[in-house]
Amino acid sequence: MYELRAELSGFATWHREKIIVQTGSNVTIKVEMVPATLEEEVTVTASTPVVDMKKTTIALNLTVEEMQALPTSRDPWAILELSAGMSQDRENIGGSQSGQQSTFIS
Repeated sequence: MYELRAELSGFATWHREKIIVQTGSNVTIKVEMVPATLEEEVTVTASTPVVDMKKTTIALNLTVEEMQALPTSRDPWAILELSAGMSQDRENIGGSQSGQQSTFIS
């Protein structure tokens, strides 16, 4: 009796025991190599960010320089439309809609 083992990097080991080989005969053995499971361990070390679980608001802080550099009309509604999560029913491009009552949706 014989034992056959097939090993290849990246594949699971194939093993068969008790193979009988008789004199004057051919023995055909089908070896199927299946890909091995990839096992990798990654350790990330970093400080935990501080998250305020009670605060549920979104804020926007713009400096005077940022407001002057933005191509918007110079009214409070233009700043409101820059806020995250806000949309309105019309775009006030260069003040073309100033004086018109916009509807804001959050």
